[in-house]
Amino acid sequence: MASHFRPFCLTTEEEEWDGLWKRNRFKVWKQSDLAADNHVFTSRYVYKLKRDAISGEVSRFKVRLIVQGFKMQ
Repeated sequence: MASHFRPFCLTTEEEEWDGLWKRNRFKVWKQSDLAADNHVFTSRYVYKLKRDAISGEVSRFKVRLIVQGFKMQ
């Protein structure tokens, strides 16, 4: 992602986190509270730029936090 889009991406990341917390998708855990057989998943962001069909200018920034469960053994 180009560096001039960074402020917009940071804003959309905050909105994504706020939405996930409001929908109760997360719970705060201490690592000491986890059992030995529990797994912690890694995650990453996926960014998309939505462009205007006529002018081709960026009209919206989208970001999703995805869990990388495929890395589990």
